[in-house]
Amino acid sequence: GIVQLLWCIFFLWEQHPTAFEFNTEWLHALGRLHSSLLHGSFLGDNEHIRMHAKVRQRTLSIWDHLLDPSIANRYRNVMYRRREGPLRLTPVRVFLWPLPLLLERGVKGEY
Repeated sequence: GIVQLLWCIFFLWEQHPTAFEFNTEWLHALGRLHSSLLHGSFLGDNEHIRMHAKVRQRTLSIWDHLLDPSIANRYRNVMYRRREGPLRLTPVRVFLWPLPLLLERGVKGEY
């Protein structure tokens, strides 16, 4: 699900903080907005199901908020540097906190 995806991206970001155009606050915002149940961007297993349920007509898009130019600077990673090629990952031992605890813990901003 989306929570696992956010965790994966967060750990990639921690290992390569200059490789992403967004900061960790963007990930937190994505998690908070998804948890709010106001947005339908991740409902359904595929586009056919979303179309049949009329998700676009009945819900807000999470991307309209996250990509809004008036707040884009809040989520911009000032350390970002364009790079070529894949990221090299270092295996790490991780304890996965539940998303609400992660948000409460306040891991945000650039390191």
